Amino acid sequence: MSQQAGPLMALMQLVQENPDLPAVRWSLAADGFLMGDLMVDEDARPIMAAFVAVFGGQPTESRYSHLGVERFSLWLPTTWRDVRLSVTVICPADALAPAGLPAEWSSKAVAA
Repeated sequence: MSQQAGPLMALMQLVQENPDLPAVRWSLAADGFLMGDLMVDEDARPIMAAFVAVFGGQPTESRYSHLGVERFSLWLPTTWRDVRLSVTVICPADALAPAGLPAEWSSKAVAA
């Protein structure tokens, strides 16, 4: 069995057992490392929280600028069912809700 067969089976189980997880773009490296990523216009934290609920762990937060837009990124590296994987969710920094307030109170939602 190739190094990719186990991760592919785990991904199929993940989707079947957790149909309410947000849809992300999955890619599989030749060595079997599974990567999920998603770029959204809303607060990325509730989306990442759904993955933390399934995988556990603590995502790493970072901010960076790309093409003049400040972005907020969450990265969760973990192992699930013996498969090494990571999930990354990125959003514009101005989409973040202020601490302690619901996501719908983000500066983007208020401005709309």
